[in-house]
Amino acid sequence: MVSYTLVIMAYIEKILEKLQNLSDTSLQEVLDFIDNLESRNRIAKLSSPTVHDESLLINLKKATAHYQNGIAKLQLKEYQQAIAEFNYALQIYPNYSEAYYYRGKVRHKL
Repeated sequence: MVSYTLVIMAYIEKILEKLQNLSDTSLQEVLDFIDNLESRNRIAKLSSPTVHDESLLINLKKATAHYQNGIAKLQLKEYQQAIAEFNYALQIYPNYSEAYYYRGKVRHKL
């Protein structure tokens, strides 16, 4: 999770640098665009079903448990079991970049 935060912060810094170089008119256009996006987002949230944070947290905990099991299997050189654990983690949480990374490392070892 920390890696996503760092990436987002880097993008925000780049955006702020570019905004400082805009004319007042262009800056106002950007702010209007952001307001438009925010209002669209509020409408989308009202019209679509919300995902319960609790179920997302439970899935993330399950995925993390499989990821940690995969790391343990990797350290024991039980490569097939490690791949299976990383696959389980990715089935539960497909955006788990670390699981993709270590699954790739294990496949490389094989």
